[in-house]
Amino acid sequence: MIRNEISGFVKKFENKNVELAITSAKPGWPLGWCRPLLLGLVDASWMPRSTVSISLRRLVLPRSQIGVHSAEELLSVLRQCTNIEHLDLRSNGLNETFAVLFADALKQHAGTGRGALQHLTMRGNDIGKGGALSLAEAGLRCSVRHLDLSANGAGRTRMAEQVARAVAQYQDLTSLDLGASVLDSITVLAHSLGQCTSLTRVKLDHCKLGSAGALDTLAAGLKACLNLRHLNVSYNEIDDAGAERLLRDTVFYYPIAH
Repeated sequence: MIRNEISGFVKKFENKNVELAITSAKPGWPLGWCRPLLLGLVDASWMPRSTVSISLRRLVLPRSQIGVHSAEELLSVLRQCTNIEHLDLRSNGLNETFAVLFADALKQHAGTGRGALQHLTMRGNDIGKGGALSLAEAGLRCSVRHLDLSANGAGRTRMAEQVARAVAQYQDLTSLDLGASVLDSITVLAHSLGQCTSLTRVKLDHCKLGSAGALDTLAAGLKACLNLRHLNVSYNEIDDAGAERLLRDTVFYYPIAH
């Protein structure tokens, strides 16, 4: 019944731009509650297979308990929605396999000139090092402007530097969130961020940047980011001396909000 109703909804909005936003699942709802919704979006029984085209522009499903059980349906939706511009899938238990397959789909969209994704939030999943790197590389193909891979398996497997290397090649990226990441080399990260001169917002909270050397290296790299206006380095055990150096090397170099 639910699937039929949703399929009817999708058919009603055929050839129109669709925006779907559900802030979170209600407490007590079963895992994968959105499965009927996703199945409805990809159910093409009401139109010829060759003409299926869902013009979904914005999909916001944070904390929606998608998990591995509904990941396949979600992938089916994303593969068809070549015009999607804003995607928020934070805290959904999505794994590395999902991230890699989704990244492949994004690369295919970009390869045919249809990649429209500008905002990607994958915070708080478990996409691992392969998933984070794949998404960062796919985002480059699609000219993503906002990329959030924070609090992911990427941090626990020390892949923030590799992600930063990919991000360094972006031309239009304005916002990057790698918070709650374990950093092996602050030098690599700082150098990569310095190459992404379009950045206006950088978030590196919970990254254990408290040492004097790490802060000095980060500030030196960020000096190249002349458009930077927001820098979040909260929860990094920065002492008074470190805070003073960071303020001296960033705020007084160009106006910036911490």
